Amino acid sequence: MIKPKFKRIGDVVIPDSFFNRFKTGIESLDFFFNQGILPGSSMTITALPGTGKTQLCLQMLEALSNKGLEVGFTSNEESIEQIAFTSKRIGVVNVPVGEITSYKQILDYMKDLDLIVVDSFSVLQVDQDEEIKLSDKQIVNKLVAEAKETNCAIIFIMHLTKDGKMKGSTYIPHKVDANIIIEKLEDADPTYRRIFFTKNRFGPPNDITLTMTGRGYDFAQVDSGETVPSDKRKKRSKMTDALKVIEGITEPPHITLERVMATVGCNSLQAGYYLRELCLQGILVKIGRGNKAIWKFKKVVDKSNSSAIINVL
Repeated sequence: MIKPKFKRIGDVVIPDSFFNRFKTGIESLDFFFNQGILPGSSMTITALPGTGKTQLCLQMLEALSNKGLEVGFTSNEESIEQIAFTSKRIGVVNVPVGEITSYKQILDYMKDLDLIVVDSFSVLQVDQDEEIKLSDKQIVNKLVAEAKETNCAIIFIMHLTKDGKMKGSTYIPHKVDANIIIEKLEDADPTYRRIFFTKNRFGPPNDITLTMTGRGYDFAQVDSGETVPSDKRKKRSKMTDALKVIEGITEPPHITLERVMATVGCNSLQAGYYLRELCLQGILVKIGRGNKAIWKFKKVVDKSNSSAIINVL
């Protein structure tokens, strides 16, 4: 067996595509994607039903199409007529859409596109002529590999189950380059939508809040400073209360996503966000991945006690 060779980082040639991102021309969206979507990248967009996943993608594709990029929206749940009905309401007219359920067809279309949206991954099917039914892992591997090969960025719209868990294999969010969540801020304003990364390999985990209107997303960011209305500050208070509840959890048993959901009374998206926030604050540390992940408390250095223990798990 031939051992793989290491290469000095200074000798690695960065592809030109890393510096030629797809810009929408919409300031808030381009900021969110770190000045544009990276060609050949892959990502998921996840949210509860009715939050605005499809509308966000359609408006983004329309903006990219108007910039001269080749885009496509594959729908395997809603008919073309349903997508067109929504699109016309929000002013989207130039996005090509097709009812496509076969991952092989998507692979073929990616050769001619700059960006493609798959709505949704959970309904993708294998072709009837295939002798062996491929797993979600195998399908996403093929699509992600094709994205890198053709420089066609791909977005998978993902659905949540009734208890707030992502449908499909947990391998999918680990395989792709970025994971985006759209969350309603109903305690602040029912029209607010918080859009944020939980993972982004090619940029910072940006976070924006937009308003959803009858004409789709208003891409003027909601002010996140001290001028935020009191009802939105109430949302912040709710998050602070949830974090305090989680900090009060005792071990054993281990802290898990399911345990936080049951203790705080939230869905998996919110639980994941709270746990991530506590990790960023240095209060928790995550161990493991996927369904086997657990979180444990970190010990904090007590400067007044030289015998304090540091980071004991």
